Amino acid sequence: MSQRLNILLVEDEFMTRRHLKKKLLELNDHIIEEANNIDSAIQILENKSIDLAILDINLGAHEKDGIWLGEHILSLIH
Repeated sequence: MSQRLNILLVEDEFMTRRHLKKKLLELNDHIIEEANNIDSAIQILENKSIDLAILDINLGAHEKDGIWLGEHILSLIH
């Protein structure tokens, strides 16, 4: 029996996010938190325990992107 993972999926394109979520759920019984922007992702990170984050690098024309979010997540665990 495998452990359920809490996965944060950050993707600004709705259809891509929907497809990725569907494929992840087919692979195993995971809990998937979805965010379409940096602010939503940070709110989820502040309120939920996340085991794995899948980040889109290009999240629109904002200053912060997926690379910034990855570095932010690392700063939270160190």
